[in-house]
Amino acid sequence: MTRASRLSIASMLAELRLIRHLYAPECAAEKLALLHALADIRPTRLHQLVQWHEDLLFLRAFPDDGSIHEEAGAHLRKVERMFRRLPAAERAAADDSGIAGSTSRHAFAWPVARWLVEVYPREAELDWPGITDLEPLSALIRVVLQRAEEDAFESGEWTIRQWIDLVRGPLAASDLGWLVSRGSARGRAAQTFGGMYEAAAVQVRWSLAGSAASVTHNAVPSAPVHFRHGMRHVAASPVRHVGTPLTTLVLLDPTRSREMIDVARAALATRCREVSAISSANPGEVWLADLGEGTSLAVIGTSPATRLSIEANYGYLLLSNGVPIGYGGVTTLFRQANTGINIFEPFRHGEAAFAWTQILRAFHSLFGVKRFVVNAYQFGEANDEAISSGAFWFYYRAGFRPVNPAVRRLAATEAKHRTANPRYRSLPATLLRLASGDMHLTLPGFKRSDFFEESWLPVVAARAARRIAAEPTRSSDAACGRIARRVALALGAQSASWPVHERAAFVRMAPLVAQIPALHRWPARERRVLISLLRAKGAPQEREFVRLSHAHPRFYRELIALARRGRIDSSTP
Repeated sequence: MTRASRLSIASMLAELRLIRHLYAPECAAEKLALLHALADIRPTRLHQLVQWHEDLLFLRAFPDDGSIHEEAGAHLRKVERMFRRLPAAERAAADDSGIAGSTSRHAFAWPVARWLVEVYPREAELDWPGITDLEPLSALIRVVLQRAEEDAFESGEWTIRQWIDLVRGPLAASDLGWLVSRGSARGRAAQTFGGMYEAAAVQVRWSLAGSAASVTHNAVPSAPVHFRHGMRHVAASPVRHVGTPLTTLVLLDPTRSREMIDVARAALATRCREVSAISSANPGEVWLADLGEGTSLAVIGTSPATRLSIEANYGYLLLSNGVPIGYGGVTTLFRQANTGINIFEPFRHGEAAFAWTQILRAFHSLFGVKRFVVNAYQFGEANDEAISSGAFWFYYRAGFRPVNPAVRRLAATEAKHRTANPRYRSLPATLLRLASGDMHLTLPGFKRSDFFEESWLPVVAARAARRIAAEPTRSSDAACGRIARRVALALGAQSASWPVHERAAFVRMAPLVAQIPALHRWPARERRVLISLLRAKGAPQEREFVRLSHAHPRFYRELIALARRGRIDSSTP
């Protein structure tokens, strides 16, 4: 009789949680014995099923061997059946967990709503019970009405729900599908409708019964399986390690890119989370890095029409054996990048710290950035979860240090206490003090003059807004066009033959560039490089813009000089 067979279900679940991340022949045998002993588990409470589900996902992502990987997969296929057997109140408590059979309710971003209608047309629907204020939805419908429909809609003889049922037709699989298809059919105005849709915060109900998108089943198709002999740890010198080139980065073809985007969106949306770059993903720019031991990193670019002004915005998904285990975003600005990491609950207490340094390596190799910035929220500012988990020390071990000198000294003192006593824990009040400012990880070669303070961005943008307002036109689009023509003349740019996204990017960037004095006097080479930089904002891959930005420090330093003049307001001439 094995030890597992002598334990109660609660004890077996507790034992599995204790050993799931340990790797030795005896541990593998005990894990397999526990999986066999729990084969016919019938949870009656949600917390039991959640614990079982989390451990199965962990073992699927980090298996010791093929037997454990297959056994965990077989049990995951039974999870939805177990979920359906739970009492109704327990099932309702699982909303937004992403578990198979549950329901996710959220006001999804417009690109995600369109994706849901396209990929999961019969699973997603307007969450009518959750829409307590119908006026924003009514305003959206008015925008997409045909003139011949208006009198009937405005008559009040039909409720909004009855109206959609009346006009939906046979092609729309749901009320949500009708609304999205009407909004998407507005041509160039579809982007404006998308903004209105997001402002209306339309509640959507996504049923994950039988869904391949559920957290239980979501994974990259046909991902190769690697087996584990242990968890990896942070290098002795994380800064040096991050600066070491990662040579496994590849640009995926469009088919594999779309598969990865689908997996990334499902991993976030089923949990009611969002990364804007993944919501507005660019199928032409998905980079994949092999991080070893079955782990991989997908870095996902933003579609040209939704890119930021002088920053470049990317989302990322961390996977192990094809299973999403974490996510985040990275925003590059000249030679620095603002980033952070989120590990999904089932996969914590694994090798997150090691994976984080590998992610930073990938960003350094992909974008050439030499300083990484983590905002205080990531490790505790207005973030109770980060305080309770001691997230500050996660970043500290990876080589990040507080920007504020006083906080830096406090961190050094706390670090000495932790080294002297492994059981020492910083008090919550201390962690709050440590979270009173950003942290940086700086690689060799980063210069003080390379730093672009994030607070300068709105100042530069406000000056651009003032420049647009000064144009003698009624339309901001026309104003940007006028400014772009003057900038093109100063730089000697001939844009008529450029691809449409490059021309649009040049126009969007022009109000920022126009603030720089005497552009026409710049040396010819600097003007040519700046033209290439502005065009690259609309390139198929935005990485080109990031790499070119390093070749034109003068442009960013001119913007810094403008920002340092200080904030402007309505009274500033």
